[in-house]
Amino acid sequence: MHPIAKALCFPFAAGLLTAPGAFASVEDRLNFFEKKIRPALVEHCYRCHSAEAEKKGKLKGQLRLDFREGIRGKGESGLAAVVPGDPDKSNLYRAITYLDSELVMPPKSRLPKSIVTDFKQWIKMGATDPRDGQLAQAEAKEIKFEVARKFWSFQKLNEPKLPTVQNGAWPREDSDFFILSQLEKKHLRPAPVTDKRTLIRRATYDLTGLPPTIAEIEAFLSDKSPNAFSKTIERLLASPHYGEKWGRHWLDVARYADSNGLDENLAYVNAFRYRNYVINSFNADKPYNRFVQEQIAGDLLPLNKNEPDELRHSRLIATGFLSVGAKMLAEDDGRKMEMDIIDEQLDTLGRAFMGMTIGCARCHDHKFDPIPTRDYYSLAGIFKSTHTMDNHKVVAQWHEVELGSADLRAKRELVDKEVKKQKQTIESLKSESTKSITAQARSVAADYLIGALVKLRKEARIQSTLKELEEQPNEKTKAMLLIEAENFTRGNGLKTFDGYGKDIGVLLSSGPTQIEFDLPIEKAGKYSLHLRYAAADSRPAKLSINNKLINEMATGSVTGTWYPDSQKWFWEGTFQLDAGKNVLKLDWATPTPHIDKILVLPSDESDHPAADSLAHLHNTFTQQWIAHLKQISKDKKSPLDEWRKYIENPSKPIDEKLIENIRSRFAATHERDSLHLLIHDKNGPFKSPKGIEKLFIQKDQEELKRLQKQLSDTEKKYPKAPKAMAVKEGNAEDLKVHLRGDYMTQGELAPRGYLRVITSKQTTTPFMNASGRTGFAEWLTSNENPLTARVMANRIWLWHFGAGIVRTPDNFGKLGLRPTHPKLLDWLTIRFINNGWSIKNMHRIIMNSAAYQMSSQQNEQAYAVDPDNKLWWRFNRRRLYAEEVRDSLLFTGGSIDWGMKGQLMTYDPRQYVSQNNHPYFYGSSRTVYLPVIRSGTFDVLQAFDFGDPAVIQGQRSSTVNAAQALFMMNHDLVAKASERLAKRAAKALDFAESANQIYATILHRKPSAAETRRAVDFAEHAVDQAGDDALKAKAQAWKSFAQVLFSSNEFMFLD
Repeated sequence: MHPIAKALCFPFAAGLLTAPGAFASVEDRLNFFEKKIRPALVEHCYRCHSAEAEKKGKLKGQLRLDFREGIRGKGESGLAAVVPGDPDKSNLYRAITYLDSELVMPPKSRLPKSIVTDFKQWIKMGATDPRDGQLAQAEAKEIKFEVARKFWSFQKLNEPKLPTVQNGAWPREDSDFFILSQLEKKHLRPAPVTDKRTLIRRATYDLTGLPPTIAEIEAFLSDKSPNAFSKTIERLLASPHYGEKWGRHWLDVARYADSNGLDENLAYVNAFRYRNYVINSFNADKPYNRFVQEQIAGDLLPLNKNEPDELRHSRLIATGFLSVGAKMLAEDDGRKMEMDIIDEQLDTLGRAFMGMTIGCARCHDHKFDPIPTRDYYSLAGIFKSTHTMDNHKVVAQWHEVELGSADLRAKRELVDKEVKKQKQTIESLKSESTKSITAQARSVAADYLIGALVKLRKEARIQSTLKELEEQPNEKTKAMLLIEAENFTRGNGLKTFDGYGKDIGVLLSSGPTQIEFDLPIEKAGKYSLHLRYAAADSRPAKLSINNKLINEMATGSVTGTWYPDSQKWFWEGTFQLDAGKNVLKLDWATPTPHIDKILVLPSDESDHPAADSLAHLHNTFTQQWIAHLKQISKDKKSPLDEWRKYIENPSKPIDEKLIENIRSRFAATHERDSLHLLIHDKNGPFKSPKGIEKLFIQKDQEELKRLQKQLSDTEKKYPKAPKAMAVKEGNAEDLKVHLRGDYMTQGELAPRGYLRVITSKQTTTPFMNASGRTGFAEWLTSNENPLTARVMANRIWLWHFGAGIVRTPDNFGKLGLRPTHPKLLDWLTIRFINNGWSIKNMHRIIMNSAAYQMSSQQNEQAYAVDPDNKLWWRFNRRRLYAEEVRDSLLFTGGSIDWGMKGQLMTYDPRQYVSQNNHPYFYGSSRTVYLPVIRSGTFDVLQAFDFGDPAVIQGQRSSTVNAAQALFMMNHDLVAKASERLAKRAAKALDFAESANQIYATILHRKPSAAETRRAVDFAEHAVDQAGDDALKAKAQAWKSFAQVLFSSNEFMFLD
C-alpha cells in the first residue's frame, strides 16, 4: 500500500495521541450532589429516612439517608443502599427504578425519570457526598465575613509592583515580568519565539476562528517592520469574524441554545437575537461592565435622548441571558418550577460573572464558601421579582417582548385605520339588515308565539310519551317507535359507547355519512319524526322517506356541546308512512351530530292547523320565544301568563279560535302595553340572536361575505413585530428562607440584597418597589466587587492560552484552584478596568506579550519541573475547536456563506424540536449561526467536545479520540471540501503544481521536496492503476490526498 493511502487509515497521521476519558473534577462532583441529589433526597426521602424521622419514631427500614455514612449503610435489608461507582449493586438505585416489585421507593409514586438518571450518574461518579456526621444544620454555623474576606478572590484589587528579572530583554509587555519572574525562580527559561507563519496562524484562529489566507500570510512574512504583528492584531480585531469567534466563547458561558431541552424540547425560535447581540457587542468592543449590566437589567437602564430603536432593542434582547436556560416546563408544581428557574438563573449568574457556586446555598449554607442560605434567598428575591415566565403551568410559557419601531408603528397605524373603517362598514350593513330582519319578525310576533307554543308542547308530549313507553306500554304505544340511533340498519356511521354512561351509545362519524333505518309501521298514516342529539356546530342532513326528500336541513340545530348534558329533542317533520317497512335515510355531507335516539310517533292532529301555517318563521327567534315561555312559571306578571294553560296541558288543542285570539291580542297592543314592551325589549324574544347573519337576505349575505374577506385580507397586512426572549419587571417581593430548599417550609425573611461577603456599609440595597436587578448589575460591576473583573480577565487569558491563571474559570471559591500567578491576574484585572473594561485592549496586551509569542517547543527540563505548564514556560498546543474544524473545512473548500444569520430553524415558536438531523446542519453558514439543539447537538460539535449547552461551559474539555479520526475520514463535510480542492488541483499544469496548491490551501505552506515527491508518486500511481478512466482516478487521488492533509495534526492543531 502506498504511504499516503496508508495514512487514510490513520488520520491525524503526524502522530495521533490518545487521551483518557474526561472525568468530572471533585468540584463538579460536589456541585452535582448539591444541585441534583441533595434536593431530591430532601424532597422525597427525608420524611422517612432522616434524623427527624428517627426522632419521631417513623424511621423506615432502619436506613438514614441524611448523611454520608448512612446512605452508604445497609439498613434492615442487609444490602448497601449506595455502592460508589456501581449503581447495579446499590439497593437505593434498584428501589427508585421500580425494577423489583418487592422494593419500590418512594412507595406511593415513582420518581421522575430525570431524577432516577441523576442518581445513576451520581453513583457512577463515585457518590461524592460532603455530608458528615448527621443531618446538616447549616443555619447554625455562623459565617465570619471579616475572616472570609481575606480569601484571595474576595480581596480588593491592589496594583502589584513589577517583579525584577534577570533576563530583562525578554519581556515585551509588563505582564511578561510576572511570567518570567516565576520561571527564573525555578531556574527555567521560556521557550523560543515562534516563527512568523505559526504566529499568524495562531493569532488568526484565536481572534477569528478561521485560518489565514495565503495572501495574509505572505504579507505578514514580508513585513519586516517592528510593529508588523501589532498591525495584524488590529486588522483581525476590526474583522466582523472577531465577534463571531469571541461571541461563541461567551455563548458557552451563557449556556446558549435554540431549544429548551430537558422534558419539553421546545423551539427557542427568537433566541438567535441574543446570540447576534453578543456577536455585535464583541465586534463593537462594548465595555464589559456595560455588557454585564445589559444582560441583567437592560430593560431597566435609562434611555438616552433621541436613542434609536436598535439600541433600545439591543438592551431588551440582552436580558435573554436570563431566559435562554433549560427549564422543566412540564413540572406539575408551578411554585417549584418557578424556584427551579430562579435557581438556574442564580447558578449561572454566580459562576459566569463572579466564579461563585451560589446555587449550592439553596438548601443550606454553602459548605465551603461564605454564602449563607439567607444571602441566596436575598438574591433569589430579586429574580422572584422579575418576570421571566408568562406562566408556570404545564407546559409553561416563557416571556418574549415585541421589538417595535417608529416605522413599524406608522405602518400599523395605517392598517388600524383601514381596519377600523372596514369594520364600521360591516357593522353598518349588519345593523341595517338586522333592523330589517327584526322589524319583519316583530310584524308577525303573534305567529312566533304560536310557533313557540307548538314546539314547546311537542317537547312536553315527547317526554310524556317516553315516560309512557317505559312505564305503561299499551295499545297506543304499539304504534310508536323508539330507536337507539347507533342501531342503524345500514350505512357507514360509527358507534361509540365511551363517555355517555353505562351501556349508552351514540351515532357519530368523522366524515360524510349515509345511514338508513327500516321502520316497521302497522297502520298507514301521518307520523312525526323526532331526533335527540348534541351538536356544537350545525351539521344538517338530507332526510328522505322511501326515497322521497322530506327535509334538506334536518339535524341542523346547535345544542352548545357534543356531550350528553346538551342533548335535546328536535322535531324534524311530519309525513305519510305506509303500512309495512318504510326506509328512513339520513345523508350528511359533513360528519354527523352525536345522535342518541330516534322517535316516530303517530301524528297528533290537535296542533296541525297552527303548525301548517308557521313555515315562514325563523327557528332562532322561535327558540327565543320558547325560552321566554319557559320563564312563565317563575314570573306570574309575565304578559305571556295568559297562555300558561296551553303549556301545562299539552293535550289542550291549539285550534283556529285560539290562533285568532292570539293574533287579535297582538294586533291590539300599544306602547304602554306589557306585551308591546316585551316584543320591543332589546333583551326580549326578538333580541338579535347569535348568527343572525344567516337570516339576512341573499344579497346582504353576499355583500357581508365580500366585506369580511376584504377585512381579513387587510388584517393580514398588519405588520408583525419581531420578538425576543427577554425579561421584565415583576411584582417586587422579598422571600423567606426555604428550609432545606422546600418552599413549603419557610424560615426567616431574607430582604433582597447581595452577597454580604462582598458588600460594605455603603452598599445600596434594592428599592422596595422594584426588583433590584439594576442595583444588582451595578453592584456586580462596582469597585467594591473584585470578582467580576477578575473572572473575566481570567477568561480572556484562558481563551488565548488554553488554560486560565485560575484553572477553574467558573469557580473562584475554596473548591476552585488557586491562581498560578495571582499578581499577574490582579495586574491584568486593573488594566482591564482602567482601560474602560475593553476586551479588545486586553487582546492587545496579551497578544503583544512575549508569553503569547512563545513557541510550543518541548523542553524536558521544564517538563520535569512543571509538567502541566502552570508556569507558562511554553505556549500550549491545542486542537481546533469544533467550530474551527467545520468553518476551516468550509473556508478552505471555498463554500462558506459569510454574513450574520437569523434563525435557521424552520420550527414555529414553542414547537417541539426533534432530535433527528436537520437540513440547516448541512448548510454553509459559519458554525456559530447553526441552531444549538439541546439533546440533539450536530455531530461535528459532538465529536469535537462542544459540551452541554444546558449548563455554563467556562472551559471546554479537549480530547483526541477515534471518533474525531473517523469523522475526518468519513464525514461528508470533509469529503466535499476535499473534492472542491481536488477539482481545482486537477487543472494545474503538472502533478507537482497540484500538490503545491493543496498544501498551500490546507496547511498554508509549500511542501518540502520530499513531500512533493510523495504526493506526485501517489497521484501517478493512482492514474497508472486506473487504465482507461485516468481523469476520474486523478481527481479521486487528489481528493484522497486533500483528505489526508485535513486529517493531519498540522491542520488539526495550533502551535
